[in-house]
Amino acid sequence: MAAAMKSELAERDERIESLSKELTSAKEALYQKEKELNLANLELDARAQTIEAMNQQLLAMNEQLQAQIQELDAMNEELSRLLKELENSTEKFSNCLEKLADIAICNEEKVEEEIKATLLSVFEDADVRILNTKGIKLEFVQGMVFSQQSTTMLSINEQLALLITRKSPLLSAEIKFLNAIAKLFNIFMQIREYFKERESLSEKVINVLISSLSLYEPHTADHAKRLAKLSKEVALKLGLDQRRAELVSWAALVHDIGKLAVDKEILNKPSRLDPEEYEKVKTHPVIGAQLLKAGGLDEIAKIVMYHHERYDGKGYPEGLKADQIPIESRIICVIDAFDAMISDRPYRKAMTIEQAKEELLKNSGTQFDPKVVKIFLEAIEEMNKETEG
Repeated sequence: MAAAMKSELAERDERIESLSKELTSAKEALYQKEKELNLANLELDARAQTIEAMNQQLLAMNEQLQAQIQELDAMNEELSRLLKELENSTEKFSNCLEKLADIAICNEEKVEEEIKATLLSVFEDADVRILNTKGIKLEFVQGMVFSQQSTTMLSINEQLALLITRKSPLLSAEIKFLNAIAKLFNIFMQIREYFKERESLSEKVINVLISSLSLYEPHTADHAKRLAKLSKEVALKLGLDQRRAELVSWAALVHDIGKLAVDKEILNKPSRLDPEEYEKVKTHPVIGAQLLKAGGLDEIAKIVMYHHERYDGKGYPEGLKADQIPIESRIICVIDAFDAMISDRPYRKAMTIEQAKEELLKNSGTQFDPKVVKIFLEAIEEMNKETEG
């Protein structure tokens, strides 16, 4: 029994020793794990510090970014304001240029009115007066103040100056703008003088040609004078500007000047023309245009050249049609035909006005421009009402 107990004790000791070894091994493993855990904690602490530093850096960058965004917003607002001012200035300058162009071609009595309108389109709250400064040397004057109003004098040329009065003082940019406008005024007034001299010369040339035509064929000359007045009125009603309307009027006066090259016997023939005679008559627009070009009247020459073209392309000399034909020529074509129809001719008696109107409507869209026919007939009606009134 003692042996059995001894054996049992030995087994127990072995188990204890085995358990002790396992416990030692477990302690060592636990120590190793604790060591690893400590190292991991140290690494985590380091990473946390790095992340904290990065967060601080990001916060600083975010603050900088917010400051930059605010600065950009302010810059955008300033840029938008400047762009708006630029757009307003550009629009005002564009309006000025459009109105300045009118100064070069308007009637003499409207020059001052157009100058005022130009300035008021820019300075709506200003009072503008025109001064006659002939014989007085004036320069741009700034800072003349009377009571609480700011008054600026602006010299245009040797004969005209402007007095601009406004409650609020003019800004330096506005003064520079006025200086530029004054120079443009001067340029367009010079252009106006050039146009006047040119028109005076053109008038002399046309008067010589009309006198020649009157001596050669009085009927044709009288017909041309009637056309001149009507054609200008129709041109204006169609929306052509004053200068183009004047050109139509001049062209109407000389539209048949080429008939100087056609035999009187053909022009006054009491019967229908034969083909050869008709071909000779058909040369008169080309000859007329050549005569006018020789006299330096190129724009009028072009109108005269095409006044016998038809809207449907069956006219002469080039067979142009519709919008290929200058509108000025289309105007003369309608009025020329109407006046011819209501006038006695060697080969036929005059139609009544109503018959002539019917003919125009009948051939509207073929021989004549429908738009011109419509406006011309409206003009005739207005003239009749004025006469009756």
